Amino acid sequence: MIIIEMSGGLGNQMFQYALYLKLKSLGKDVRLDISNYKKKSKRKLELDVFDLKMRCILLPGQEKLKKIWLKLNGIRNIYFDEIGVYQPQIYDLDDVFLRGYWQNETYFADIRDNVLEVFSFKKNISQMNQNIATKMQHENSVSVHIRRGDYLNSQFVNIYGNICTLEYYQKAIAYMKTNMSEPHFYFFSDDTHWVREHVGEFGLLEHQITIIEDNIGDRSFVDLYLMSNCRSHIIANSTFSWWGAWLGNNEDKIVVAPGKWFQNHETTDIICDDWIKIS
Repeated sequence: MIIIEMSGGLGNQMFQYALYLKLKSLGKDVRLDISNYKKKSKRKLELDVFDLKMRCILLPGQEKLKKIWLKLNGIRNIYFDEIGVYQPQIYDLDDVFLRGYWQNETYFADIRDNVLEVFSFKKNISQMNQNIATKMQHENSVSVHIRRGDYLNSQFVNIYGNICTLEYYQKAIAYMKTNMSEPHFYFFSDDTHWVREHVGEFGLLEHQITIIEDNIGDRSFVDLYLMSNCRSHIIANSTFSWWGAWLGNNEDKIVVAPGKWFQNHETTDIICDDWIKIS
Protein backbone atom coordinates (compact mmCIF):
# COMPACT_ATOMS: atom_id res chain seq x y z
CA MET A 1 0.00 0.00 0.00
CA ILE A 2 1.10 3.56 -0.76
CA ILE A 3 -0.25 6.42 1.33
CA ILE A 4 -0.09 10.01 0.05
CA GLU A 5 -0.31 12.67 2.73
CA MET A 6 -2.76 15.44 1.80
CA SER A 7 -1.82 18.96 2.86
CA GLY A 8 -2.04 22.59 1.78
CA GLY A 9 -4.78 24.40 -0.10
CA LEU A 10 -6.73 23.43 -3.21
CA GLY A 11 -3.84 23.84 -5.67
CA ASN A 12 -1.52 21.60 -3.67
CA GLN A 13 -4.28 19.07 -3.06
CA MET A 14 -4.76 18.86 -6.83
CA PHE A 15 -1.07 18.04 -7.32
CA GLN A 16 -1.29 15.32 -4.69
CA TYR A 17 -4.46 13.89 -6.21
CA ALA A 18 -2.93 13.94 -9.70
CA LEU A 19 -0.07 11.83 -8.35
CA TYR A 20 -2.68 9.54 -6.78
CA LEU A 21 -4.23 9.11 -10.25
CA LYS A 22 -0.85 8.35 -11.78
CA LEU A 23 -0.03 5.68 -9.22
CA LYS A 24 -3.53 4.18 -9.64
CA SER A 25 -2.92 4.00 -13.39
CA LEU A 26 0.16 1.89 -12.63
CA GLY A 27 -1.96 -0.58 -10.67
CA LYS A 28 -0.82 0.56 -7.23
CA ASP A 29 -2.93 0.27 -4.07
CA VAL A 30 -3.02 3.95 -3.07
CA ARG A 31 -4.75 5.79 -0.22
CA LEU A 32 -4.97 9.47 0.69
CA ASP A 33 -4.22 10.43 4.29
CA ILE A 34 -6.57 13.32 5.16
CA SER A 35 -5.64 13.60 8.84
CA ASN A 36 -4.14 17.09 8.41
CA TYR A 37 -7.64 18.44 7.81
CA LYS A 38 -9.00 17.02 11.04
CA LYS A 39 -6.72 19.26 13.08
CA LYS A 40 -7.44 22.85 14.04
CA SER A 41 -6.25 24.44 10.81
CA LYS A 42 -7.22 27.24 8.47
CA ARG A 43 -6.93 24.75 5.62
CA LYS A 44 -9.57 22.19 4.77
CA LEU A 45 -9.96 19.43 2.22
CA GLU A 46 -11.37 21.21 -0.83
CA LEU A 47 -11.37 18.49 -3.46
CA ASP A 48 -15.09 17.95 -2.99
CA VAL A 49 -15.65 20.80 -5.48
CA PHE A 50 -14.96 18.07 -8.05
CA ASP A 51 -16.77 14.76 -8.47
CA LEU A 52 -13.85 12.57 -7.39
CA LYS A 53 -13.46 9.00 -6.25
CA MET A 54 -10.96 8.85 -3.39
CA ARG A 55 -9.79 6.04 -1.17
CA CYS A 56 -9.06 8.00 2.00
CA ILE A 57 -7.54 6.97 5.29
CA LEU A 58 -7.43 8.84 8.60
CA LEU A 59 -4.12 8.43 10.39
CA PRO A 60 -3.44 9.71 13.92
CA GLY A 61 -2.91 13.45 13.90
CA GLN A 62 0.05 13.46 16.27
CA GLU A 63 3.30 12.85 14.38
CA LYS A 64 4.70 10.30 16.84
CA LEU A 65 1.49 8.26 16.81
CA LYS A 66 1.34 8.51 13.03
CA LYS A 67 4.79 6.95 12.69
CA ILE A 68 3.80 4.14 15.09
CA TRP A 69 0.63 3.47 13.04
CA LEU A 70 2.60 3.36 9.80
CA LYS A 71 5.10 0.87 11.24
CA LEU A 72 2.40 -1.37 12.67
CA ASN A 73 0.62 -1.42 9.29
CA GLY A 74 3.65 -2.40 7.26
CA ILE A 75 4.61 1.03 5.92
CA ARG A 76 8.37 0.79 6.02
CA ASN A 77 9.47 4.23 4.84
CA ILE A 78 8.48 7.88 4.71
CA TYR A 79 9.54 9.29 1.34
CA PHE A 80 9.86 13.05 0.98
CA ASP A 81 9.24 15.15 -2.10
CA GLU A 82 12.23 17.19 -3.25
CA ILE A 83 10.87 20.63 -4.12
CA GLY A 84 10.28 20.87 -7.85
CA VAL A 85 12.37 17.79 -8.68
CA TYR A 86 10.80 14.97 -10.67
CA GLN A 87 11.41 11.67 -8.84
CA PRO A 88 10.28 8.77 -11.06
CA GLN A 89 11.72 6.28 -8.56
CA ILE A 90 8.53 6.61 -6.52
CA TYR A 91 6.75 4.52 -9.20
CA ASP A 92 8.76 1.50 -8.02
CA LEU A 93 7.99 1.96 -4.32
CA ASP A 94 5.51 0.01 -2.23
CA ASP A 95 4.58 0.12 1.45
CA VAL A 96 5.59 3.77 1.65
CA PHE A 97 4.21 7.05 3.00
CA LEU A 98 4.66 9.92 0.51
CA ARG A 99 5.00 13.37 2.04
CA GLY A 100 5.18 16.58 0.01
CA TYR A 101 3.43 18.53 -2.73
CA TRP A 102 4.78 16.82 -5.92
CA GLN A 103 4.54 20.05 -7.91
CA ASN A 104 5.71 18.83 -11.29
CA GLU A 105 3.63 18.22 -14.40
CA THR A 106 5.81 15.29 -15.43
CA TYR A 107 4.13 13.04 -12.86
CA PHE A 108 0.84 13.17 -14.73
CA ALA A 109 1.48 14.67 -18.18
CA ASP A 110 0.92 11.29 -19.82
CA ILE A 111 -2.55 10.97 -18.24
CA ARG A 112 -3.56 14.56 -19.00
CA ASP A 113 -6.96 13.60 -20.42
CA ASN A 114 -7.80 11.69 -17.25
CA VAL A 115 -6.70 14.59 -15.04
CA LEU A 116 -8.74 17.06 -17.09
CA GLU A 117 -11.79 14.85 -16.77
CA VAL A 118 -11.62 14.47 -13.00
CA PHE A 119 -10.85 18.16 -12.47
CA SER A 120 -13.83 19.32 -14.52
CA PHE A 121 -16.35 21.59 -12.83
CA LYS A 122 -19.67 19.77 -13.00
CA LYS A 123 -21.56 21.39 -10.14
CA ASN A 124 -22.20 24.60 -8.25
CA ILE A 125 -21.37 26.96 -11.13
CA SER A 126 -24.00 29.69 -11.41
CA GLN A 127 -25.52 30.66 -14.73
CA MET A 128 -23.87 34.08 -14.42
CA ASN A 129 -20.41 32.50 -14.16
CA GLN A 130 -21.18 30.09 -16.99
CA ASN A 131 -22.04 33.12 -19.13
CA ILE A 132 -18.74 34.79 -18.22
CA ALA A 133 -16.90 31.58 -19.14
CA THR A 134 -18.62 31.46 -22.53
CA LYS A 135 -17.59 35.06 -23.20
CA MET A 136 -14.00 34.21 -22.24
CA GLN A 137 -13.97 31.33 -24.71
CA HIS A 138 -15.01 33.58 -27.60
CA GLU A 139 -12.47 36.38 -27.17
CA ASN A 140 -8.73 36.65 -26.62
CA SER A 141 -9.17 36.43 -22.88
CA VAL A 142 -6.20 36.48 -20.52
CA SER A 143 -6.44 35.50 -16.86
CA VAL A 144 -4.23 37.55 -14.56
CA HIS A 145 -3.84 36.09 -11.07
CA ILE A 146 -2.47 38.34 -8.33
CA ARG A 147 -1.94 36.71 -4.97
CA ARG A 148 -1.22 38.87 -1.96
CA GLY A 149 -2.92 37.88 1.31
CA ASP A 150 -0.78 35.32 3.13
CA TYR A 151 2.23 36.06 0.86
CA LEU A 152 2.59 39.36 2.75
CA ASN A 153 2.75 37.67 6.15
CA SER A 154 6.14 37.62 7.86
CA GLN A 155 6.25 33.81 7.87
CA PHE A 156 5.84 33.62 4.08
CA VAL A 157 7.22 36.85 2.62
CA ASN A 158 10.80 35.53 2.56
CA ILE A 159 9.63 32.46 0.67
CA TYR A 160 6.98 33.72 -1.78
CA GLY A 161 7.04 37.51 -1.53
CA ASN A 162 8.52 40.14 -3.88
CA ILE A 163 8.49 37.81 -6.89
CA CYS A 164 5.27 38.71 -8.71
CA THR A 165 5.78 42.44 -8.39
CA LEU A 166 3.96 45.24 -10.16
CA GLU A 167 6.84 45.27 -12.65
CA TYR A 168 6.36 41.55 -13.36
CA TYR A 169 2.70 42.11 -14.25
CA GLN A 170 3.54 45.15 -16.37
CA LYS A 171 6.05 43.08 -18.39
CA ALA A 172 3.68 40.11 -18.66
CA ILE A 173 0.79 42.27 -19.86
CA ALA A 174 3.05 44.02 -22.37
CA TYR A 175 4.10 40.59 -23.69
CA MET A 176 0.49 39.55 -24.15
CA LYS A 177 -0.39 42.80 -25.91
CA THR A 178 2.51 42.26 -28.32
CA ASN A 179 1.69 38.62 -29.05
CA MET A 180 -2.13 38.64 -29.06
CA SER A 181 -4.74 40.50 -31.05
CA GLU A 182 -7.08 42.62 -28.90
CA PRO A 183 -6.57 40.77 -25.61
CA HIS A 184 -9.05 41.26 -22.77
CA PHE A 185 -7.60 40.87 -19.27
CA TYR A 186 -9.55 39.24 -16.45
CA PHE A 187 -8.04 39.99 -13.05
CA PHE A 188 -8.36 37.49 -10.19
CA SER A 189 -7.02 38.31 -6.76
CA ASP A 190 -7.47 37.87 -3.03
CA ASP A 191 -6.96 41.65 -2.84
CA THR A 192 -9.12 43.28 -5.52
CA HIS A 193 -8.82 46.59 -3.65
CA TRP A 194 -5.09 46.59 -4.47
CA VAL A 195 -5.86 45.71 -8.09
CA ARG A 196 -8.24 48.66 -8.40
CA GLU A 197 -5.68 51.00 -6.84
CA HIS A 198 -2.98 49.97 -9.33
CA VAL A 199 -4.99 49.13 -12.43
CA GLY A 200 -3.93 52.40 -14.08
CA GLU A 201 -0.30 51.23 -13.93
CA PHE A 202 -0.86 48.16 -16.10
CA GLY A 203 -0.97 50.15 -19.34
CA LEU A 204 -4.52 49.07 -20.17
CA LEU A 205 -7.65 50.92 -21.16
CA GLU A 206 -10.86 50.49 -19.20
CA HIS A 207 -12.55 48.40 -21.90
CA GLN A 208 -9.64 45.91 -21.80
CA ILE A 209 -10.14 45.02 -18.13
CA THR A 210 -12.59 42.99 -16.07
CA ILE A 211 -11.98 42.48 -12.35
CA ILE A 212 -13.60 39.30 -11.06
CA GLU A 213 -14.86 39.69 -7.51
CA ASP A 214 -17.00 37.94 -4.89
CA ASN A 215 -15.69 34.38 -5.37
CA ILE A 216 -14.22 34.14 -1.90
CA GLY A 217 -14.11 31.54 0.86
CA ASP A 218 -15.99 28.40 -0.15
CA ARG A 219 -16.61 29.93 -3.58
CA SER A 220 -12.96 30.56 -4.47
CA PHE A 221 -12.96 27.49 -6.73
CA VAL A 222 -15.17 29.46 -9.13
CA ASP A 223 -12.16 31.67 -9.89
CA LEU A 224 -10.26 28.51 -10.83
CA TYR A 225 -13.10 27.53 -13.14
CA LEU A 226 -13.14 30.95 -14.79
CA MET A 227 -9.35 31.10 -15.18
CA SER A 228 -9.39 27.72 -16.89
CA ASN A 229 -11.83 29.11 -19.47
CA CYS A 230 -9.52 31.96 -20.47
CA ARG A 231 -7.55 31.48 -23.66
CA SER A 232 -4.21 32.59 -22.19
CA HIS A 233 -2.81 33.21 -18.72
CA ILE A 234 -0.53 35.32 -16.55
CA ILE A 235 0.05 33.36 -13.37
CA ALA A 236 1.46 34.16 -9.95
CA ASN A 237 3.88 31.91 -8.07
CA SER A 238 0.81 30.11 -6.80
CA THR A 239 -0.40 26.58 -7.44
CA PHE A 240 -3.94 27.97 -7.66
CA SER A 241 -3.21 29.96 -10.82
CA TRP A 242 -0.85 27.22 -12.06
CA TRP A 243 -3.86 24.91 -12.25
CA GLY A 244 -6.01 27.68 -13.76
CA ALA A 245 -3.52 27.81 -16.64
CA TRP A 246 -2.84 24.07 -16.91
CA LEU A 247 -6.55 23.17 -17.06
CA GLY A 248 -7.03 25.62 -19.93
CA ASN A 249 -7.52 23.54 -23.05
CA ASN A 250 -6.87 26.19 -25.71
CA GLU A 251 -4.21 24.69 -27.99
CA ASP A 252 -2.77 28.14 -28.79
CA LYS A 253 -2.65 29.40 -25.22
CA ILE A 254 0.19 31.56 -24.01
CA VAL A 255 1.13 31.16 -20.36
CA VAL A 256 3.41 33.70 -18.72
CA ALA A 257 4.95 32.66 -15.40
CA PRO A 258 7.45 34.25 -13.01
CA GLY A 259 11.08 33.37 -13.66
CA LYS A 260 11.43 32.12 -10.08
CA TRP A 261 8.94 30.44 -7.77
CA PHE A 262 10.57 30.76 -4.35
CA GLN A 263 12.82 33.37 -2.79
CA ASN A 264 14.70 30.73 -0.81
CA HIS A 265 15.00 28.00 -3.45
CA GLU A 266 16.31 28.04 -7.01
CA THR A 267 13.90 25.55 -8.59
CA THR A 268 11.59 26.55 -11.42
CA ASP A 269 10.75 22.96 -12.42
CA ILE A 270 7.12 23.59 -11.53
CA ILE A 271 6.87 25.84 -14.60
CA CYS A 272 5.97 23.86 -17.74
CA ASP A 273 8.51 23.80 -20.55
CA ASP A 274 6.34 25.67 -23.04
CA TRP A 275 5.45 28.51 -20.67
CA ILE A 276 7.11 31.92 -20.95
CA LYS A 277 9.23 32.96 -17.96
CA ILE A 278 9.48 36.63 -17.07
CA SER A 279 11.50 38.06 -14.18
